Amino acid sequence: MTAQPTRPDTFAAAPTLAERLAAWGLAFAFYAALSPHFLDYLKPPTGDEVFYLITAQSILYDHELDETNQYVEKAWLEYYPTCAEFREPGWKGFSPVGIPCSPDDLLPPQATHTQRPGTYTKHGLGLSFIIAPAYALGRRLTVVLLLNALAALLALNIFLLAWEASGRRRVAWLCWAMLSFAAPVFIYAYLIFPQPVGALCVLYAFRRARCVAAARMAAAVNAATQPPANSVLQMSAVALCLGMLPWLHNLYVVLCAALVAYLYLGGRWAAGGGQLRVSTAWGHAALLVIAGVLGGLYVARLVYLYGVPWPPARDHDEFNGLLLFPVGFFGLLFDQKYGLLMYNPVYLVALAWLFRLAWSRRSLPRAWRNEFLWLGVLIAPYYLIVADYSRWWGEWCPPARYLLPVAPLLTLPLARALTHAESRLRTWYLRVAALWAWGISLVFILNPILSYNWEDPRPCKVLLWLEDHSALCKQIALGNFFPYYVNVIEPLTPVYYCAHAAWLLLAIWLGWRMTRGVGVSVPA
Repeated sequence: MTAQPTRPDTFAAAPTLAERLAAWGLAFAFYAALSPHFLDYLKPPTGDEVFYLITAQSILYDHELDETNQYVEKAWLEYYPTCAEFREPGWKGFSPVGIPCSPDDLLPPQATHTQRPGTYTKHGLGLSFIIAPAYALGRRLTVVLLLNALAALLALNIFLLAWEASGRRRVAWLCWAMLSFAAPVFIYAYLIFPQPVGALCVLYAFRRARCVAAARMAAAVNAATQPPANSVLQMSAVALCLGMLPWLHNLYVVLCAALVAYLYLGGRWAAGGGQLRVSTAWGHAALLVIAGVLGGLYVARLVYLYGVPWPPARDHDEFNGLLLFPVGFFGLLFDQKYGLLMYNPVYLVALAWLFRLAWSRRSLPRAWRNEFLWLGVLIAPYYLIVADYSRWWGEWCPPARYLLPVAPLLTLPLARALTHAESRLRTWYLRVAALWAWGISLVFILNPILSYNWEDPRPCKVLLWLEDHSALCKQIALGNFFPYYVNVIEPLTPVYYCAHAAWLLLAIWLGWRMTRGVGVSVPA
């Protein structure tokens, strides 16, 4: 089918307030209704979660960032069960092995290598500042409810970006349903990690920058319909998002820089120069002041702790290097325990659209080429850095942790593919992929612990669950049919050695077939 350029009323036909409230409210109601159930299983907080809570306690109780007394006083006992509770017959949470459940147990701090005396966390402070007021109200439950609300805001922005990219109500609701209620967005709505908040900041700032880029290109051709200008309030929200990103994680400086470049330069080349203006003078001032203050405080903290405006490399894992880089590059997408496509294969449609655009970029509308360029600027550097991490999977956590900050950006190519790449194969693939993704979410609901995997030689817990509930799956050793990049599956079968290449080739073939017809000449 011949691709068509973006309709001129794509931005003008905005969803109603009732639709916006529904997109947020339905997502929040769904997440919040399940929160008590998830907390009943995912207790106590494990992995990095506890360290964000300890920092929040230090902020609340001591009004400082030195956490020495938190570890002396064993502050984690506020939300950790006792050893007796672990042994109760109805216990559903994690195994007590390695978990400090008595006053005599110690929790080693994850402290940064600072020149200052004291114990300072090596993790970002942004999330702890955000959750501290909620923790004061009701400890972990109110913290998770706050994170539910923020995840629902992320779902709303997925809905709005799909609407803005397609101008179609059906496409917007489809993207909202397929991405908001499946991994990784769904499962991280209940966990105290900075990635969901980072995803919200990135997606909102991207939407507003895209509006500016579209306005530049529309003005250059004197289009009758132009996207609405960003208000002072919207630019203030963008500034807050940009300023918060480095506070959430040091790596997010890369995303922040790319978003700033998109905001100021997006659409200028495609429009033959265009205006540099991003908003009204007041909106521009709000952006500079808010982002400048947060950025300045971030740099000041680094200088205070380390004497230099960058964090020490010793605080984080090493990089793999060129030899092992392909392991992380493909594992982030295809790994059976941690890969994005394993848990939500809907994203394959978005990735296929991007690769097809790269193949046929010269015959596409200017707006599409501009979007493709800036998506690459945003996603590619971040993805390449994460793929080179020695522990690119994130260790003890649900799947696609490190991809979550950029995964919702794929809403844009997904909405484009749903609008312009109609095909029977794409329709059937989306049905199967969405059912698979929602099915995994259902398994996570039945037992949230199944979302956690470890780098052992056993298959991922979802596949083990299927083997336990299906004699056929157990007989064929289902885990051997899916690639595993962290370790090897035991016991091995000959199928396992073919799985890595087979899934990659299948993904390429499906993507190519689903986007046939894109790339023919269309009017700019």
